[in-house]
Amino acid sequence: MLGDITIGGGIERVAKLSDSLALLYDNGAKNVLVLIANAPDMENLNPELLIRFFC
Repeated sequence: MLGDITIGGGIERVAKLSDSLALLYDNGAKNVLVLIANAPDMENLNPELLIRFFC
């Protein structure tokens, strides 16, 4: 899991989403869940990462 969970149970957005997704893929992850809070970061993702996880 990436990101932080608050004491109240909320999940914080992931900083450097692109780097985190690349690390996950390199370590064998097949699927990921991305928070809505990270939606603006999706625009800047490497297209190769998008294909790996979301197609």
